[in-house]
Amino acid sequence: MSAQRINHHVDDHLKVYVGNLSFNTNNEELAETFSQAGTVTKAIVVTRNGRHRGYGFVTFDSEDAVARAVEQFNQTLLSDRKIAVEAAKPASETKPRAPRPPRAPRAAPATNGEEGAAANGEEGAPARTRPPRRSNYDPNAEQSTTTLFVANLPYSVDDEALSAVFTDRGYEVASAKVIVNRFTNRSKGFGFVEFANETEQKRALEALDGEMISERPIALKVAMVSQTPKAAEEAAPVEDQA
Repeated sequence: MSAQRINHHVDDHLKVYVGNLSFNTNNEELAETFSQAGTVTKAIVVTRNGRHRGYGFVTFDSEDAVARAVEQFNQTLLSDRKIAVEAAKPASETKPRAPRPPRAPRAAPATNGEEGAAANGEEGAPARTRPPRRSNYDPNAEQSTTTLFVANLPYSVDDEALSAVFTDRGYEVASAKVIVNRFTNRSKGFGFVEFANETEQKRALEALDGEMISERPIALKVAMVSQTPKAAEEAAPVEDQA
């Protein structure tokens, strides 16, 4: 059953959304846990093509139970994962995204000074050209044989949760690091996962690229050696010891 179908039920106001679930959590465990807040009438872990999507919904018999569930369980641990709990938004309150207006056709770039002058209203003025955009991608850079770059992460995912994305599926992870803003300590939405060996790295890349994590498809690619957290640590200056 899809999340969209669930959200259109008439009992939406009696439902809570539960995110960042362990992939080992099933309907029965979800119902048993949330029964501490009130009478649970339904508990569903959302899946797609048989795969756990890391979130679910719990329906209660009263709005008071919904409020207790949010207060009691939001940001608490369930199966060693810090879950996010909030009242489910009724389908009637979900506004469809407005269609994007069509872009105006871009004028062709000027090819010589005369055309540039006509475009700028100045006689004899040279045409202005935009400098090429710089890219951090270097096709000749050395690629890591054990580390993957992981993008489009939910901002609630920390190092432990990132590691669990792979270990819960049976991969051998040596380390996992979510990159954060050094001033706010908030996730930037991407990170790195180092595997035990190249075989594990390749298996994860082939199987989990595009996997849904809390309703977001993660993007995987082989990390460049110069970008990995280990390389950054090795490049950091060492302070002299007195």
